[in-house]
Amino acid sequence: MFSSPKTSFPQSPRLSKNEHRSIHRSETAHNKITKRRHRKKMNHLAKFATCALLAIAPLAHAKCDCNNLLINGSFEESLFLPSTWATIPGNDNTSIVGWETVGSGVEWYKDTDDTGKNPDGDYAIDLNNYRSEDGGGIQQSFATSAGARYLVQFYASTQKSAGRLGTAKLSVSIGDESYVFNLKTDESKSDWTYFSFSFKATDTLSTLKLTTNTDSLKSFTNIDNVSVTHICGPKAVLIDL
Repeated sequence: MFSSPKTSFPQSPRLSKNEHRSIHRSETAHNKITKRRHRKKMNHLAKFATCALLAIAPLAHAKCDCNNLLINGSFEESLFLPSTWATIPGNDNTSIVGWETVGSGVEWYKDTDDTGKNPDGDYAIDLNNYRSEDGGGIQQSFATSAGARYLVQFYASTQKSAGRLGTAKLSVSIGDESYVFNLKTDESKSDWTYFSFSFKATDTLSTLKLTTNTDSLKSFTNIDNVSVTHICGPKAVLIDL
């Protein structure tokens, strides 16, 4: 029996095997960072394009107002701000200005190196209160005009760390409409994604509710930069970037 000689591929004489491995790891990390930055840039472009489209209307219509109808949509306002994070129980309407917690409550946290940067400001909400295996949520009511259309926008994320699986399920309801957003990532830091949908108000007061029913010991369900704006003029066409 004859065995084929092993084929070896020459490496650069100036680099050791360890140095080659180091370069490969650096390139891999750089590619992940570049991909993450590109995704974040496209999310911001999507949001900018949406607001720009809402402002397009003939002179017969009033100027479109893109102001957020919600109070404290980025969770930066409060009588106190957590130095790192705080658990807020359900049925609390005083801790987070403008919002009421529901279910098992939420975790209110400040971004760190472990969580990664939040989309807007320093703070965000995790709908999974780790003190309970049941999911929680938040809600806010605001004035609307029956028959008018509104645009809901927000960022959501999860992460695969601290024993969590990197999966989450976010439920969003307003009026008679409800949506479910399934989140998944292999990233150890929050992997934020921009979401939006429109709804038609049926009353003079509408309530936006964001909840999760996932196990708080297995999932993070993070939200930030939540807004509701009035859609005026012709029906806007949303562009999926």
